[in-house]
Amino acid sequence: EDRFSYSTATMSYAIAQEKWWLAITGTIADWILPKGVKKIQKAFPGLLEKTASAPEALFASEFGKLVFIIDFNLKKSGSRQMQIIQRLEEVQHPEEILKQTTDTGRYIYERVQEYFEEYEALVEAAKKEYRANDPLLLFSIDKSTISFTREISNRLIYDYPEKVIMITRKRGDDLRISVRSSEKTDIDLPKMLEEIFLEMHGNGGGHKNASGCTIK
Repeated sequence: EDRFSYSTATMSYAIAQEKWWLAITGTIADWILPKGVKKIQKAFPGLLEKTASAPEALFASEFGKLVFIIDFNLKKSGSRQMQIIQRLEEVQHPEEILKQTTDTGRYIYERVQEYFEEYEALVEAAKKEYRANDPLLLFSIDKSTISFTREISNRLIYDYPEKVIMITRKRGDDLRISVRSSEKTDIDLPKMLEEIFLEMHGNGGGHKNASGCTIK
């Protein structure tokens, strides 16, 4: 099989044979649909019903919601990140977090609800920048103290695969930018960024359909 069809989470599980639910979550976070969907559905009923594509699993399933819960928790400072990692070691089943059935699950779930509110508000604001005839959807985050550029650009390329998505956030003298495209646009983002850097000072790169950069 294609060696690029596996995420780090999948390979880690293959070695450790522990925390299958966490490996599934990490695989979906990497925009890869986990292998053995029917087996997953049997083991975790109701958590992975949307399986037409990896993005659908991310944005329209309970396992996808779990991706964001863990992602947002890891936006905390270094010491708090370690606390979360230690708490995740205690979790035996994803519903401990999704349904808050244990104290540990409730702790992980509750501490990022304000992040979800801010993220959803920013997504709705970004969608207002949609213009049917414009190949680019550009949205600038001005007030958020937390970086959601990656999450918002991923969400918008799922909603608008015919666009090039560019989410910017100012930090100091720099503009941090997350860029997304899809196979529908057939744009090689790293090559596009190289052309931009010929005209303005910046650096960055990534994959054909997912890149990031910093511009002064």
